[in-house]
Amino acid sequence: MIILYSSLFKKKFLKLPRQIQDKFADRVKIFMGDQASEILRNHKLHGRLEGYFAFSITGDYRVIYRKMGIHVIKFVDIGTHNQVY
Repeated sequence: MIILYSSLFKKKFLKLPRQIQDKFADRVKIFMGDQASEILRNHKLHGRLEGYFAFSITGDYRVIYRKMGIHVIKFVDIGTHNQVY
């Protein structure tokens, strides 16, 4: 699987607390192995974010992504629930 990162994602990621960045790295490993893992709470988005998906890093932090192809994912946003929705 190839993971791409939007410029918005990169900018917001660098501003996150270190512990959230580390937790993100753990979740990405799980995501790459099993996108349906319960721990991720991976789901389709609706409304203005239709066509995008999200998974949880912690109880409040989320990653918004889009499937660009069969084996290509683009992370487009990261932040708390209120920041990304």
